[in-house]
Amino acid sequence: MYNSILIPIDLEHVEMFPRAVAVAKQLFGEQGGTIHSLYVDQNKVHSIAFTQMNHDLAKEMREEIKKRVADVFEANVPEEMRG
Repeated sequence: MYNSILIPIDLEHVEMFPRAVAVAKQLFGEQGGTIHSLYVDQNKVHSIAFTQMNHDLAKEMREEIKKRVADVFEANVPEEMRG
């Protein structure tokens, strides 16, 4: 059916991500596929406040967010399906 699926990650609703991965696996069927994820950084969307923040603090926040997103992805997506 499908061989590549993009699933958004929302760090405020991480409990939804495993369910989305389960649905993706069903859509792949027996042939398998690749799961990709997308995270939209709200700090960049609402950049007016972000530009006034200390540069080092903003960098630390971005790194922490990247780590959390990677942790959620790796905890829920089997290695052979990671995009």
